[in-house]
Amino acid sequence: MLRPVARIAGIAALSLALAACSSGGSSATPAPSVSAVFAAGTADVKVAGPVLSFTAPLQIGRLVNGGEMLNVQYINVQGGTLTYTGPGKPGTYKTQRTDTAITSLALVVGVQGAGGDVPYVPFNSIAGECSVTIEKVDKTGGNATFTCTQLPSQDGTIKIDATGTFDARP
Repeated sequence: MLRPVARIAGIAALSLALAACSSGGSSATPAPSVSAVFAAGTADVKVAGPVLSFTAPLQIGRLVNGGEMLNVQYINVQGGTLTYTGPGKPGTYKTQRTDTAITSLALVVGVQGAGGDVPYVPFNSIAGECSVTIEKVDKTGGNATFTCTQLPSQDGTIKIDATGTFDARP
């Protein structure tokens, strides 16, 4: 059995990989240009039910192609992770995955189990369960809010409602 820190780091890497997946495309497609790199920020995640809420520091943050895409990942090894990949321009976006676009919000949260154990459970929204509002984002930083309703775990056994905020700055 993996230790909690190693397990959540592995789940976080999996969540980032799932969130960053794109559909199709040619290998000859030029690499996107990074418009800004963020090194600091915080995500505050509130979850209803037997799931632990948490605050996590930014680990990875990039604004790509002038705001076409924002990718941020926050990790708290004792609480969970939040990863957002989607539009980086002000507006409200439902999570989705189509042939031409992806907007995803991935959470890994601790779920209070019987006997006090806290297994970490991954949740990934690409089907409209979450709405993300980008309030501001540019090379000086940005902030956003999110709301998720009946977000299913990857194995479908748990559904959660979650809200929160995240920000990033150079």
